[in-house]
Amino acid sequence: MGIFALKEISYATEASFAEYASVPASVTFSKRIPVLDVRPDFGQERSNDGSLQVRANHTRPGYLGPRRATLEIDVFWCGHNAVCTGALTETWLQELLSDGFGGGDVTQVGGTVTAGATATSIPFSGATLVRGGLIRIGAKGDARADGQYAVVGTPITTPATLLTACAAAPANADVIYAAQIVYPSETLGASKRFLIGSPTADAQYFAIGCQLGTATLRLAVGELPRWTLRYTVARWLRYTKSVPVVATLEEAKVAIWASGSIYYQTTGTATHATVAANEIEVTLEMGLAALDGLATGATDMTIVGYQRMPLRASISLSKAFATDWDTLFDLDGSDATYKHILITGGTTDGKTTAIYAPRAYIDGTRPGVVDYRGVVNTKAVFRCAEGPDETNELTRSCIRFASA
Repeated sequence: MGIFALKEISYATEASFAEYASVPASVTFSKRIPVLDVRPDFGQERSNDGSLQVRANHTRPGYLGPRRATLEIDVFWCGHNAVCTGALTETWLQELLSDGFGGGDVTQVGGTVTAGATATSIPFSGATLVRGGLIRIGAKGDARADGQYAVVGTPITTPATLLTACAAAPANADVIYAAQIVYPSETLGASKRFLIGSPTADAQYFAIGCQLGTATLRLAVGELPRWTLRYTVARWLRYTKSVPVVATLEEAKVAIWASGSIYYQTTGTATHATVAANEIEVTLEMGLAALDGLATGATDMTIVGYQRMPLRASISLSKAFATDWDTLFDLDGSDATYKHILITGGTTDGKTTAIYAPRAYIDGTRPGVVDYRGVVNTKAVFRCAEGPDETNELTRSCIRFASA
């Protein structure tokens, strides 16, 4: 009898969908990941035989159905795990999220600000920046960019133009930190396979042909941010492996959400403006369609691939009571005013995270009075639409997640 909490969760990217479904001896895993919890639901049913009988209480054994499953894991939303002053190394969580959402970028390179910067024009040296990408500039308390995130507009040559102004102009030699970026795409990334392995003899399971079905982000000021990732599994099986299969546990450096800011301004306007929200909630409505077919991988497998369905994202903010959101709510239809919202979750090097919505409109019910720890607050929900820059999938993405 083993200890239930002792487990290894490892994964690998599949070169082709469910490539080793019928040859488990060939399965390998590349990264052992630090999950907070794992909830596999490995299912296979036997259907009722249903044959007509001549006696009332007699039945016959039924027949095996397909092996389908879901796999849910909770993980910290960690940063880059190292200071991003140079080139980026894709982290395990960046890989899982970017292949799940479909879009990701790790091509940015950190550098430094050179002389002559303004709040929206950043001359730089040594950096490689991406149009529509997120970067972090300076350090907390420097009275300039304050270590907060900013969004790059046109970075082809120095100076780079920012879509979201810094609080004040950065100084010569202020650091530009590159960031990993995740964004939704209409095309899914590569599928994964997972190991859920206990040291107990024979208690090791493979989940093969996995794709991210839903993702839930849990945020609270003063707490560690978390993702819950729920995968749809094309096939699972039990196969004996010696645990640990992957010796090294990946890093997950995370910091509480503090010392950040919420940039809030009309889309197309870069002037620095913030909103003092005390509660933040991000809602992701994701869809994933499993494509059925006569799969060749195994006799009890029927899923041959997946199709991403529309993704809908929204951000709700709660702040001290005011009536400005009522005015925004009254501008409906084509008269609506779009906002771009940039949330910096912290300023600790290697542990920072951020969210950007380039074009959000107020939605849901009219903002009213809500209670926040006994204080009169108001709350508004902003639906995220595609960005106005249609250059590529990154620039037009409705929501972006960054880590540095």
